[in-house]
Amino acid sequence: MRGWYSLALGYGLPANSEVAEGIEILHEIHASHFTRYPAGQKLVAVDLSSITNDVVDWLIAEVSLLVHRR
Repeated sequence: MRGWYSLALGYGLPANSEVAEGIEILHEIHASHFTRYPAGQKLVAVDLSSITNDVVDWLIAEVSLLVHRR
């Protein structure tokens, strides 16, 4: 997702620091494989729903503006 966001910025997607931060958080969680292979670790659970909802909603709205230019 980090790479796609960077590529989209190059194509005119406006930068959004909150979205970039959310993408970094999601990247770190995904890269650690913890969500797929928890291995009995005790970690503080983070409510990712607000991060994912905000990031995805913003990306859909902004990309739609770029794709459906008139």
